[in-house]
Amino acid sequence: MTVAKPFQPAPVDDAYHPDLNPGFFEWWYFDAVFDNKWSCAASFQIPGLNAGSSVDFSVYDPDGKKSNVRSLAPASAVSASTKTCDVRMGANWAKGEHPQWDIHVQEGDSGCDLTFRSLTQGVIPPAGGGNFSSEELPHRYLHWTVCQPRAEVTGELRLGGRTMPVRGVGYHDHDWGVGGAEPREGLGMLDGLIALYDFWYWGKLYLPDYTLVYSVGRGSEGLHYRPLNVLFTLKGDTLLARSDAVTYEERDMATDPGTGCTYARELIITPEDPKTNGIMTLKLKEVVESASFFVPGHGYLRFLYDCHAILDFDGHKVEVDDLGIHELMKP
Repeated sequence: MTVAKPFQPAPVDDAYHPDLNPGFFEWWYFDAVFDNKWSCAASFQIPGLNAGSSVDFSVYDPDGKKSNVRSLAPASAVSASTKTCDVRMGANWAKGEHPQWDIHVQEGDSGCDLTFRSLTQGVIPPAGGGNFSSEELPHRYLHWTVCQPRAEVTGELRLGGRTMPVRGVGYHDHDWGVGGAEPREGLGMLDGLIALYDFWYWGKLYLPDYTLVYSVGRGSEGLHYRPLNVLFTLKGDTLLARSDAVTYEERDMATDPGTGCTYARELIITPEDPKTNGIMTLKLKEVVESASFFVPGHGYLRFLYDCHAILDFDGHKVEVDDLGIHELMKP
């Protein structure tokens, strides 16, 4: 396939990238919010070379109540192409390349069959933001590829034997790298991240004419806590801005009782790129997910938030209020 647009990922960017170094990890992530107010997220995870795998699948009802299944597969039941996205973990799989991906998940009487059809080009984030390596930590690196910043999603959810046809908007990205070499029991791919990141906030904003995806946070102690920020903007289906010129400010800090993680009840994100600048104010509405990593202060939080954004897209000024979901990861 010819890569026609700047920073559009090639099929190999969403393929498997095995690495012999200890601390290798890789995963493929999909999420969707549907017209009926239900939503879901699926992650296909390989925590090491020649290792088994896991598929995590979560469904949220319109009130935010979560149902989750996890499917484990031994290494003998795992296969992944090194040329394109074609990942099979037991009976579950994800496959495709621009402009369409399909996923199948089934564990017990719950799962999904969903088709993700791209509404925008994909984006490879810039070095220093979502993709980085460093002299401070030789052989440690992270790659992040946003294959589908915005996609039309159709198919069905299955939950407790109930089948539900769905249609909505979704997202797909892919991460791989080499991080920590000393595994913590039960944490799988998160062992890699602890050597690279202190924390990050990640989310996206879908406007009628624009799509924004951001990740803001800082590196690990070994990376001297340096900023690791990135934001990119798509106008229609085409990339408008791709930059690490974005800052953030945490306000009104709180502590999650389940994980011990501190988090911002108010997060101010300030894009400073010439083609995307302004301010996004995210105010906490509800913590909808809290997952402990068995060490106090380390975990994953998913938030429902109210966002007030005043933005200038290359001279086009937009002010909007929106309700969305973002996450905090503290590996």
